[in-house]
Amino acid sequence: MARRLPETAICLANPDESLGRLAPQNVADALQAAVDIVLVIDRKGVIEDLAFGALHPIPAAHHAWLGQHWVDTVTEESRRKVERLLQDAYEGGAPVAREINQIAEGAPELPVRYTAVSLGKGGRVLAMGHDLRAVARLQQQIINAQISME
Repeated sequence: MARRLPETAICLANPDESLGRLAPQNVADALQAAVDIVLVIDRKGVIEDLAFGALHPIPAAHHAWLGQHWVDTVTEESRRKVERLLQDAYEGGAPVAREINQIAEGAPELPVRYTAVSLGKGGRVLAMGHDLRAVARLQQQIINAQISME
């Protein structure tokens, strides 16, 4: 008989049974398929590993984030959001998505919606991001249409 999930379920009911012991490469492959950007952040807030999903090419300049503090790779307006994402993850709070504008020398700003979760006792955090460039383009088109109608 199939187990029924509670109506409030927001995660797998039994991840140990359904996922077993996934190999790290399987986890990495799943993350790259599910999100556009994956950052592994150490306890000091430094990006120690990163990956970009294949569906949304990211300019090569963004690979320079590796080894930098995450807050140093975002716009001034996004710094507080990054700090809150990290703090929430360190404290084990429920993940909250935040829109961050990433920057890299010689490349346009990259709007990303990130969610961050703790990777356990080592203090590392996994930040998973969705590329918002298409959404930003649509918003700009709507603004331009409104301006032209006025």
